Amino acid sequence: MDLWYHLVGPEQAGGPRLALALAGARPLEADPLPAAGHLIFAPAGIADLTAATLLGLLQCHLRRGAAVTMALPEGQEAVGLEGGPPAEGPVLAVADLGRVGPEARRFLTDPARLWDWARARGHPVALWRRTGGAAADSREDRLAQLVADGVAILDPATTWVDTAADVAPGATLLPFTMIEGACTVGPGCRIGPGSHVRGSRLGRDVHIWYSVVEEAELGDGVEIGPYAHLRPGCVLAAGVRVGNFVELKNARVGARARLPHHTYMGEVDIGAAANIGAGAVVVNYDGRRKRRARIGAGAMVGCNANVIAPAAIGENGYVAAGSSITEDVPEGGLALARGRQHKVAGWVARRLGPGTASGIEPPEPAGS
Repeated sequence: MDLWYHLVGPEQAGGPRLALALAGARPLEADPLPAAGHLIFAPAGIADLTAATLLGLLQCHLRRGAAVTMALPEGQEAVGLEGGPPAEGPVLAVADLGRVGPEARRFLTDPARLWDWARARGHPVALWRRTGGAAADSREDRLAQLVADGVAILDPATTWVDTAADVAPGATLLPFTMIEGACTVGPGCRIGPGSHVRGSRLGRDVHIWYSVVEEAELGDGVEIGPYAHLRPGCVLAAGVRVGNFVELKNARVGARARLPHHTYMGEVDIGAAANIGAGAVVVNYDGRRKRRARIGAGAMVGCNANVIAPAAIGENGYVAAGSSITEDVPEGGLALARGRQHKVAGWVARRLGPGTASGIEPPEPAGS
């Protein structure tokens, strides 16, 4: 829906521009008037105008199919949809430009007269009572401030940003995103969809989607998700990649390290450019106390490997898949700690009885 606005009267501090920006309205340009769309007339001095108020006015206007809808001043009784004189002075109103046409230009400084003009010519009009105040939708006003400052918010209805959070211009917040607490979100960040960031500091160009980040510090260009969980105490340097179903807790991760998927890394220092395979785990709790492990820069930890703290993997060290590491691995060395594979031919048939090679009885013939 094309939506414009025109401020009526002298503008004052704390005016309605933020609420209008959240509603998606653009300031009315010079002649000619747009041939279609809706024009909001807003008194420039309304300090408590909120996005919720504008949405209520627009919903009433569209639901009634009116050419002009006027908001009743505070305290004035409703007088019906088509009766009673409009209020004097600047009022909050919206007009259907497709119906009132260029005549709206005549009433830019007095929208109450436009309402009266439309009613006299048989156009459907509506009156709507203003409800709520500035405190009723502080969430919407907070988002409006961010939009006005240059933050892209794709779906304000599903986005929540704490007043203590600092979101830089150029950041993008996608649907179902919550920024909670004293967060810092740098320019170029893309948060969401479906993400919750709490008490964290994000550098430039951080991308988080379908994930939870709690009390963490993320460097420039970090990518998180989908479905990752960073618990408190994590510090990730620039360019780190944390993929799906990864959980980090009190972990320090060096630049460009990769944790692509299905991993738990708790109480660990991971060096730059290390690679952690799927299913790898730092075993940091012995039932009485937690210990810290170390994985050096450039190290490779294979899939389904256990690094049992306080074991340390040296720089460029390799851990073979399926290994459980209890001792330090030297720099550039390979650690292999798993049982040898044994093969017993015919075991299934002997264990489960006669039948197919797998020991499973074949299906009975058709028609038996």
